Amino acid sequence: MKMNKCTKKPKLMVILGAGSSIPYGMPSVFGPNKHITKKSLNLKMIKWSKQWLQENSEIPKVNPFETLWYVSQRYYSQDQFHKGVYPNYESVLGNMVALVKWLSPGSFGDPIIEEWIGETAFESIGKLFGPVDGDRQSVRKAIMDQHQFLVVQLAKYFRKKCKEVEEEENGNFDGYIDFFSEIKKQFDVGIYNLNHDNLAQRALKKTDGGVFTGFDEKGFFKPKIIIDRKEWGFIYHLHGSVHFNLESLIESTFRNSIVWQDDLEQDFHDFEPGQMEASPEAIRTPYTTFLEGGFKLEQLTPEPYQTFHNSLTKHAHEADAYLIIGYGFGDSHVNRAVQNRFYLPHQKNDFPKVYIVDLGSKEGDYWNRYTKQVFYLSGLAEKCNKDFAIYSRPNQEKIVKLDKRGTIDAFTDTKRIIEWLMPKNYSK
Repeated sequence: MKMNKCTKKPKLMVILGAGSSIPYGMPSVFGPNKHITKKSLNLKMIKWSKQWLQENSEIPKVNPFETLWYVSQRYYSQDQFHKGVYPNYESVLGNMVALVKWLSPGSFGDPIIEEWIGETAFESIGKLFGPVDGDRQSVRKAIMDQHQFLVVQLAKYFRKKCKEVEEEENGNFDGYIDFFSEIKKQFDVGIYNLNHDNLAQRALKKTDGGVFTGFDEKGFFKPKIIIDRKEWGFIYHLHGSVHFNLESLIESTFRNSIVWQDDLEQDFHDFEPGQMEASPEAIRTPYTTFLEGGFKLEQLTPEPYQTFHNSLTKHAHEADAYLIIGYGFGDSHVNRAVQNRFYLPHQKNDFPKVYIVDLGSKEGDYWNRYTKQVFYLSGLAEKCNKDFAIYSRPNQEKIVKLDKRGTIDAFTDTKRIIEWLMPKNYSK
């Protein structure tokens, strides 16, 4: 492949959401029609929350996760603005983090919340959870302990599913490997994996050139290499990975660091006490191998997450094209990185093409609201455009295309996707 002005291949930024992994055996947040089913992560979380309650008799008899789940469920069912919106485990985990902040004592608390709630804080919690044993801080501890327990259970479950999928004979995964092998021949590929599973990393290891994860051969994270790196050919797990492990690198410190651990059969340490930021007003978030729930921007502050997020904003502006697979546009920090690329006025004549693969997308659903928002706020799309799958520049050149097929079917059509994404100033 040759470029008229340059000999390098175009840069393709790939964003992988949950929908890219579900067809290959990974768990889903929701079941069909966004209801909880036996295999959905939502139901798993509710069951794990009950398990936590059974195993912690010394903690006040409250189930924060289950209580907040049903509070959210009632709210969405009564609010017409949220019609079609359902609770999910991530939003409930975010609510738990918020409650911990509000119940924090002294200088670690929020002065406005403290003034507002004051001595009635525990009384307010009682209205939420019902009669509980203990005091305000015991409830706070219960919420923190359950949050830790649930995130660890989720990490264990994902590792179990990854091992099961790897052991199963699945011809469909060969198509996953072949797709990225062909894509890499035509583009310099940079992947931001929003999932925790290792499907993409496994597939890329089987393609020519392997894959750079940001960690060295010994599993140590290398932020300076990432910052200085000019070439693409990487996969960064923005929200954590089944291969992340919290390990003490210096015996004299109480702080653990995330390292890469290849063998999923080994023991993993998934949680450390909450991050203490310099500002007392900051949200105290857990330090985990998986980023879950609300307040993701606060959770992105420790390494390796901060460097990966910084790279996201950089690569969003470098990309010649975008391929977005199975992502529902539910993460504001990712949306903003993409949106900013299209928003800047001086780049109006340099928009990259965007190809979106998403089986669950429908006109008028919540996915559509998020997707349209990213491009509407950029001034790229007209709100009167009935077909939200295709947006246009003033000269009517198509810029964004939605493929409503499932991932497996879309991956059999590699040639057409490559041809659509290829910038005009590149030629074979």
